[in-house]
Amino acid sequence: MLLEARHLSVQFGEGPAAARAVNDVSLSIDAGEAVGLVGESGCGKSVTGLSLMRLVESPPGRITAGEVRLGDRDLLRASDRELRAVRGQEIAMVFQEPMTSLNPVLTIGDQLTEAILLHERVAPEEAWTRSVAMLGEVGIPEPEDRMLQYPHELSGGMKQRAMIAMGLLCRPKLLIADEPTTALDVTVQAQILELLRSLRERYRMALLLITHDLAVVAETVERVYVMYASRIAEHARVEDLFGEPLHPYTRGLFACLPGRGRPGERLQVIPGRVPDPGHHPTGCRFHPRCPLAQEVCTRVDPPLELKRPERLVACHMVAREDAPADAAREDRAHA
Repeated sequence: MLLEARHLSVQFGEGPAAARAVNDVSLSIDAGEAVGLVGESGCGKSVTGLSLMRLVESPPGRITAGEVRLGDRDLLRASDRELRAVRGQEIAMVFQEPMTSLNPVLTIGDQLTEAILLHERVAPEEAWTRSVAMLGEVGIPEPEDRMLQYPHELSGGMKQRAMIAMGLLCRPKLLIADEPTTALDVTVQAQILELLRSLRERYRMALLLITHDLAVVAETVERVYVMYASRIAEHARVEDLFGEPLHPYTRGLFACLPGRGRPGERLQVIPGRVPDPGHHPTGCRFHPRCPLAQEVCTRVDPPLELKRPERLVACHMVAREDAPADAAREDRAHA
């Protein structure tokens, strides 16, 4: 196991009105594995990614519970000095908005070389040479010239490639990519995904891909965590999830995909909206939007439990595969 988060919780603010952006989330990533974290905007995906590197700003946000283990180290209890050694060198992150994540007043070269000089005792000339080489590896043409340019002089796709290059400079064991194809046209999206795939193979690097795009997940990862309203709703291998989504929320996401209906049909949507993190409904958080919701769903928050081999689902309406249907209904009635 490369990285494991156990019962991670994050909140913003204090008191009854505190926004619980991440609630009791557990996930794991093996060395060299690609894992997806999917869900609608506002579900807590990005905050989860930031929390794994302890990048949630305090105040207003703070990690309230859980642990994040990188090997035998708990990053939530590591010193600032230990964290500086981990960030960039063992775990790197490509942030959601390259347009705002890059410093507008520093050249691309200054920002890339800084990433090396912070972690390694090398001469500035060597850091510069390595940065030029990495820009070339991520497909940026004329990398020597790009090193002298400022972020506003690069296209959106170029900025994203520069962010990926920055994350890979110190050969991390894990790359966290937060919506790496957002705001890019379809052609550039495909190029970025192919780049991540080839770099994973080349460096034998693990990947946590955070996205709302199921098509991106299908092409890129091996296992998927589906997140809704700050909690994990379903976890499965990608082929199992696409073959038979079990949670009503996951089914709703698939139903919304273009091309699922007949020509001329209106695109399906999940009714309602993701609840405010400060005002989650009682019981199952999806029940106000769920077509299968029963009375028990309004009262009891379903645990994330094994429903099929290697399939974790948090839903009262999904019976265990090894339990008779009548027994499953009886269990729900007494929940």
